[in-house]
Amino acid sequence: MDFLFFDSSFYPSKQKTYHHLKKKLTKEDLKCVKSGSIENIKKVIKEKSLASTDDKGNTILHLLIYLNCDYETIHQALDQNQKAYPIISDLDQVNDRGWTALHFLSFSKNKKVKKYYKLLNSYGATVNFQNPQTKVTVFHLVCEMCPKVDLIEFLIESGAKYDIENNKNMTPFSIICDHEPKPKVLSLMLNKFFSELKIQQEEEKEKENENENKIEIEKQKEEEKEHKIYIIKNELPINDKKLMQTKKSQLNSGFHLYSTTENLNIDCLKLFFSFGASLDFEDEWETTVFHSICQNKNVTVNILELCQKHGANWNHKKLFGCTPFTEFCLAKKIQYPILEFALKNGANPNITSSNKQTALHRICGNYVDLKILELFKQNGADFNLQDFYSLTPFHVYCLSNNIKSNVVKYFLLNTKFTFSKNGCPLFKDPLDLICFDAKPKIKVIKLIIDFMNQTITNNVKNANNSSNKNNNNNNNSSSNSNIQDEDKNEKENGNQKENHNQNIQNPKFLWDPLLSILNKNQNPDIEIIKMLIDNGYSINSKDGKLNSPLHYLTGFTQLRVKLPLSLNMASKVLLYGNNEKNFSSFQIIKFFIDNNADVNSKNTKSQTPLLLISKTLLKLLKKN
Repeated sequence: MDFLFFDSSFYPSKQKTYHHLKKKLTKEDLKCVKSGSIENIKKVIKEKSLASTDDKGNTILHLLIYLNCDYETIHQALDQNQKAYPIISDLDQVNDRGWTALHFLSFSKNKKVKKYYKLLNSYGATVNFQNPQTKVTVFHLVCEMCPKVDLIEFLIESGAKYDIENNKNMTPFSIICDHEPKPKVLSLMLNKFFSELKIQQEEEKEKENENENKIEIEKQKEEEKEHKIYIIKNELPINDKKLMQTKKSQLNSGFHLYSTTENLNIDCLKLFFSFGASLDFEDEWETTVFHSICQNKNVTVNILELCQKHGANWNHKKLFGCTPFTEFCLAKKIQYPILEFALKNGANPNITSSNKQTALHRICGNYVDLKILELFKQNGADFNLQDFYSLTPFHVYCLSNNIKSNVVKYFLLNTKFTFSKNGCPLFKDPLDLICFDAKPKIKVIKLIIDFMNQTITNNVKNANNSSNKNNNNNNNSSSNSNIQDEDKNEKENGNQKENHNQNIQNPKFLWDPLLSILNKNQNPDIEIIKMLIDNGYSINSKDGKLNSPLHYLTGFTQLRVKLPLSLNMASKVLLYGNNEKNFSSFQIIKFFIDNNADVNSKNTKSQTPLLLISKTLLKLLKKN
């Protein structure tokens, strides 16, 4: 029974020896290691072993890799450690942040890093060891930082797993897909881990293409044989349905991640399709792969043609009702060839999202020209569809920053909308929206007003012509009724002109261009104001809080004066304006008063314009 009492120091257990050898490195030890001299490093290893650590938990091996020591130095250090302590060769020791020496090697920018990987692996470093904190393996880091074909191939041959998840639920394969992989790297990953899916995809294609040319079928069979031989050699479980479904899901999730990268590569897309990846795969927001591709800034017609061959659905709705086509129309720079391709291949321009907006609404909010509008019209787009806020595409365009008169004219001829000089619901009148711009164009405003006046006169003429025809047919018998009809038509069509100087009754939620232009502009153009008043817009119109244009002018006068100023300077600015070309606040107020603006009208807070202007002057006095 002597073996029960043997000396443990002669043949110690791994646990005890490891604990015994895990010593702290002194400053002198660290100097020896940092010197890079193999003799000094060997001395430290003899005394304390490779497992000894600094204050941050880094072993000597961590430090050698961090210091970019040459291959021979690290090789001799490992050899020395193995000779001195043959039982211990634990290279998976972690520092305070959970990184092993092999993890450290993944951060290295050394071009010959593969050689170092082989060295550490031969001494027992584990490829699939996970950081206890982040759950990251070496394969995760390589896929993210240095995805080279030869390095990835070596790790795969060393047993690296592609489906280990880190703390962010990302696998090495999903990281590769998310970092714009090169076709060679992606091909290697797909062929190594998803070969059975490719076989399955080819078998499905074979069934579909039974009537095709014999030569093509023979080529496919030869490729299938090669893959089947690979499967037999590697004992791939092609008949395991659950595993196949799991791999299919992993492949599609990787495809989804790749579709969100900035630079889509058509060769990579072809690789995914060859393994059976689906464009209809959805994430938690019901966004398909095709949605993501259409959102991509660098999508091309060639990419979309490839997607079209593999069953792209332009009208598939995601969680909030957006289709891939409407997603594309959200882009700041619209590519006309892609727009044309989408509409010709089944994209429906009239599908609405959850806020009832169509693709035309979306595109009008960013960029639109005559060519694009004509294309939409040719493909059946409805210019009169209203969104959740009762806005047509024309209304949305009027809210944009780049309004052009030729586009406005096209919309005027192809859209039905409301013009009301006595006020209408907020943002119902396109002219309100254009005047709401910080710098409205007088040319565009004149175009809309002229079109509006022409429409009113045409309606009156049409009504008169119809009544004249009735007079000729009915002669004297229906003369009285015709006169009544004429009176009705004149009242209906000329009502806006006759009543434009009257105050609005029940003004809640009402708005007009005068209020719009005074609400947003610090220096309103007097010419635009004159044009609006001359064409029938009421100088005493009211908003929902009973504020008139004069309330806006007097209440926001202080916004047009740069404070603090001397009282003398402030009075000059108010009286004469900052610029000779621009009217000052007081000059515009005087213009309104001269045109019978109501100085004593009260808003919901019982404030009159006179009260507001006095408050403004008091503020100026206090500032000075």
